[in-house]
Amino acid sequence: RQCETCRPGYFNLLPDNDKGCQECICNITGTVNASTECDAVTGQCPCKTNVGGLRCDACLPGYYTNNFSSPDGCLFCGCEAAGTIPSQPDCDVETGECACKNNVIGKNCDVCKDMYFNLTASNVDGCEDCNCDASGSVNASCNVTNGQCYCKPNVTGRTCDQCSVDYYARDSSEFTEKGCLEVCDCDPNGVVDGDLDCADYGGQCRCKSNVKGRRCDACAPLFYGLNSTHQDGCLPC
Repeated sequence: RQCETCRPGYFNLLPDNDKGCQECICNITGTVNASTECDAVTGQCPCKTNVGGLRCDACLPGYYTNNFSSPDGCLFCGCEAAGTIPSQPDCDVETGECACKNNVIGKNCDVCKDMYFNLTASNVDGCEDCNCDASGSVNASCNVTNGQCYCKPNVTGRTCDQCSVDYYARDSSEFTEKGCLEVCDCDPNGVVDGDLDCADYGGQCRCKSNVKGRRCDACAPLFYGLNSTHQDGCLPC
């Protein structure tokens, strides 16, 4: 009766305002129950949980796209900290796209780019280069978790840079073209410490001092009696 209070939907009663109070102008997309009323003194509209601003017209940091149908107003960005640029932890307020480090992709920056692996927060680029051996691998991609490259037949190593045990390639050209297709077939009588593996290129087995041949299957000149019980493989003539 004394005209000392603003009507609902208005605030900030001032004597020099010819209308007495200002209109709230709440953004009903972001207000609770689509309310158009605000605090009679401050003008603050009643915002949904993830919405801010005097009029409830902006998403809080870490949220995006003020949505009328959402009970909380804005959606959670969900940016993966390990893959997001530290200085830009929040996503685009319209699209929800996070700001990814150089070697990271995905809306939430949670996936390594092709040819990269091991997403970690300490890596300024997010993920490591697969660094697959061009000769021994099928392609330049690797497992995104452990970095294992995809190797050619009988090739091993994380980067596919060596022949598997008991296999070899005749030369680097064969290694590049086909992998390691030849079997070492080392003679157990003539190799050092029973090691049946051989060199990746050429397939030379590790022969005892008095033994020769790619397979370590023959005595050197002036020696005889190849046998695993002989320390040097063969005995002097």
